[in-house]
Formats: sequence, structure tokens, C-alpha cells
Amino acid sequence: MFVLSIIRWLYGYVIFTAQGNGQERFFNLCSRFGYPIWNVKRTDIFFVSVSRTKYRFLKNLARQCGVKIRIHKKCGLPFVMRSFPNIKGMFAGLTVFIILLAFLSTRVWSIQIEGNRTLNSDLILLTAEELGLKEGVSRRKLDILSIQNQLMIAYPEIAWIALNTKGSSVIIRMGEKVDKPEIWNSDNKVTNIKAARDGQIVRMEVTHGTSQVRVGDGVAEGQLLVSGITETKYQNIFTRATAKIFANTKHTYEIEIPLVQDKKIATGNVIERRALKLFGLNMPITFETEPEACEDITYEKDLSIYHTQINGMTLPATVYREAWTEYRIEQVELTEEEALQQAKEELAEKQTKGLKEEDRIISTDISYEVQNGRLILYGTSVWEENIAQESEIYMDLF
Repeated sequence: MFVLSIIRWLYGYVIFTAQGNGQERFFNLCSRFGYPIWNVKRTDIFFVSVSRTKYRFLKNLARQCGVKIRIHKKCGLPFVMRSFPNIKGMFAGLTVFIILLAFLSTRVWSIQIEGNRTLNSDLILLTAEELGLKEGVSRRKLDILSIQNQLMIAYPEIAWIALNTKGSSVIIRMGEKVDKPEIWNSDNKVTNIKAARDGQIVRMEVTHGTSQVRVGDGVAEGQLLVSGITETKYQNIFTRATAKIFANTKHTYEIEIPLVQDKKIATGNVIERRALKLFGLNMPITFETEPEACEDITYEKDLSIYHTQINGMTLPATVYREAWTEYRIEQVELTEEEALQQAKEELAEKQTKGLKEEDRIISTDISYEVQNGRLILYGTSVWEENIAQESEIYMDLF
């Protein structure tokens, strides 16, 4: 009954009065012709309710029966809307708002990253976007497990990763790998220590195994330095040899620097492009086209991403800025001194890349010559480096 009352209110109805001697006949004709009436009450006169769309059909029946009908009260939503001219727009706006809210609630609008220490958040977000996780995507279409696996493949530094959805937000939680200290002989290996390079031993730190060389000895690459097999009177003892064997080693370099080079000179011209990504839609803010390089002009691109945040929550509004710096390519001729300085810098860079934590460079001798438009630098460095290299002994060979 309550539901029927709600439906009648939504469609609208009128309460009218009926006076005259043919009231009973009038009510019977209403039922016969399919004009349902309800809530019939009698005081001095009859009060009757009927649908607003049926009331106009009752006038002819009332006239035939000698009954006078008159509207007493108008009820329902259609009459309320007529009383307030702007209410239609309000209802239309409310309807659109509800539909839009229901639609937006099925989408992803905020993506956050937690737990990364060295990995760049913007790079992870760009990779996730390529994998299908982006603003505006339907939550039902997300293949969470596949995205997790692909992100771990793309970034080997990730130890674990989890994608958690909360409403319209996705939180990417991760942990980065931490190098674990090696536990000595945790896997019961039997190993020797051999020389990784030719050199002359200057100091030794043997912790396990039997030393086969002494300080001052010259050794060749691959020579046994510390044995993992210790012979005793009764049996042989097998162990994992560990040691640090420092030796003076020689490193040679040959670096070529052309005397005529292409040099990039900034022209001062910077082309900027900006775009706003709002609710998953890309909208250009500027209408500059991407510049094209030519024979004498080149460009370097710099991408900046600005996220909108409120109270730590990332909103679905991101600004992308691309800056293209223009350079003019000119051929310049280096002097012998400039080419030599450039070669020395390249030599220092190569030496730094090759150095391990405990190694050090004792001396470096250089010489150079100029031929065929190139400066060729020859470098010879003496290092003090740890040449110990572990070599496993497979027990099934004995």
C-alpha cells in the first residue's frame, strides 16, 4: 500500500468533491469505464481521489449523472514542480549528478606509490600507464596480477609489489631489494682463490684456506693463490677459501680524440608544450608542435610532471611540461692542448669506472701523438687492487 501511495504521488492526483443525486451511479460508471477512484470519503459531500490524467474524463460522466464535481486539492510531484518553475532544472541536474557520480565511482582517478626509496615515482607511473593502469580506466578491466608481474620485470630492484584498490584510488606499495651480507660458506662450497690479473703481490689477508704464494711474488692470471684443500697427516680438509690478495697490476689505455668535432651550442630558443590530463583525458594547453631536428639543428627534450595533491591525496589532474632546448651544431677545431685535456678527462672516467672499493691508483704515465687528424693518448696505470677470484672445486671430480 505504501509503494502504491508513492507511485500515485509521483504521477500526481487530485482530490475532488462530488455533489448531486446521482453520486452512486457516477461512481459505478467511473469503475465501468476504467477510471479508478480511491479514498472515497463522505461528510456533507463526497471527497474522492483520482489520477490527474483521468480527472478531465470524469466531467462528461458527472454531467450525465447530474453530479457536480470540483477540484478540492492537487497533490503529487507534477503539481509541486509547477509551483517551482526552476525545480525541473534542479531535478535534471540532480539526475545527471547521480548518473555521473555512479559512472565515476567505477573508474580509477588516483594512483599513488609508496615504499620506493631509489626508484623514481614518475617513471613507475609512466610504466604503469603503458601496462594499462592509468587515470580513467575501469576498475573491472584492471589485471592486477599481470601489472604487478610486469612492473617487477621492468624494475629488477623491486623485491615485492602489491596493488591495492580503495574506492577510486589505487595504491602501489612496494619494497626494494636490499643486498644481504653473505654468510661464509652457507652453501657448503669448496673453493680455491685464483688470480684475476697478472701482478706482484704486496699484501695478503687470508682468512680460510692454505696460502700458495707470498708477498713479493709475481703471479699470472688464473694462478692458484689460496687452496681450499688442506693436506694433513691423516686426511684432507676441504673448505671454502676466502682471502684478499692485493697486488700491483698494470692497466693500459688508448684513447683517440678527433681534432675536428661537432659541438652543440645552445641558441637560447626553448620550445615548451604543456598538456593537462584531467580525469584521464589529455587536453593540450599550448598548441606548439614537436620540433624536428635537421642537419645543423638538434633538440634535447626535458619532461616535467606536476601532480595535484590535497591532504596527501593525488587528484586526477596532472600537468605535463615538455621543454625542447635548441642547439646549433657547429664544427670546431680543437687545439692540441684542448684535445689532450679531453683525452685526460676520458682516461680519468675510465679509471674511475674500473676501480673497486678497496683499489687505488698508485701512478699513471701518459704519452700522446697526433696523426691523421686525431690525438691518440697512451696511458699506463699501476694499481694496487684485490686480485682474489673465487673458483669452485666440484667434489665429484675427486
